[in-house]
Amino acid sequence: GILWISTMNGLCRFDPAIEKFQLYNKKNGLQGLTFRFDAFCQTSDGEMYFGGSNGVNAFYPSQIKRDTVLPLVALTELDINGKPATIGKDGQIPMHISVAKDIELTHDLNELTFHFTSLQFNRGNESQFAYKLSPIDKDWVQSGTIRQAHYTNLSPGDYTFTVKAANADGVWNETGTSITFHILPPWWRTWWAYLLYALV
Repeated sequence: GILWISTMNGLCRFDPAIEKFQLYNKKNGLQGLTFRFDAFCQTSDGEMYFGGSNGVNAFYPSQIKRDTVLPLVALTELDINGKPATIGKDGQIPMHISVAKDIELTHDLNELTFHFTSLQFNRGNESQFAYKLSPIDKDWVQSGTIRQAHYTNLSPGDYTFTVKAANADGVWNETGTSITFHILPPWWRTWWAYLLYALV
């Protein structure tokens, strides 16, 4: 019930039951990306042959297994106003972004770049990412293999940044990882400043 399709850009596996495509390329061992028209066959024992411009690929479809291991996702760095965040008691954030769960920033520290990665050692460079900053992003932002997200001019308030990843075979870790942060208002927009305005 699985369709194997040779293309001009690799070999494609299509599962009609779930309507999903899986593309294979040179990283998966293909002789090349371009295949010849009508250069294919399947033997009586199930082995498939696909002829391309650089040779022939032969394989048993039953031996092609999808990677179902969910990739772990981690935040690796936080840039604030274009520079790596300083860490520590007197720094911009109290601890490294990879272990922090809730941080507080002053109103002028409102340009943030989140860096992230997947802890996937099998073809980890092919991982795909999606992220969302609540309440700014209403839907997931698909970033492909790009491992950073940039936000500017964030208003004072509460935010949650979440990033998730898919392994090389497109299996998503929907839980991902997240961090919440609070951007404080400037002093002239605090409750006690408004109280002073009212008294004046």
